[in-house]
Amino acid sequence: MILNKPVITITIVNLDSPFKEMIDSASIHVNHNKDITVAIKAALNDNKHMRNKRKKLVEELCYKIDGKATERVAKIIYKITNH
Repeated sequence: MILNKPVITITIVNLDSPFKEMIDSASIHVNHNKDITVAIKAALNDNKHMRNKRKKLVEELCYKIDGKATERVAKIIYKITNH
């Protein structure tokens, strides 16, 4: 999802996760093996709506994808420990 490419999620077992609904909304979700072919076709015909949903999800979960996460965390730690 970080690269904003289609993602197919497959439910093998039902697990409760606070992120499940968010991830399912931005991916092509499959519950049964018979649906995989349809999901692959949908992924190959990626549309603007799904691209926007993936982008929004990544922004919500990851903030920025710029390679500077460690720098941001270090600045926060430094600020907390020196004040």
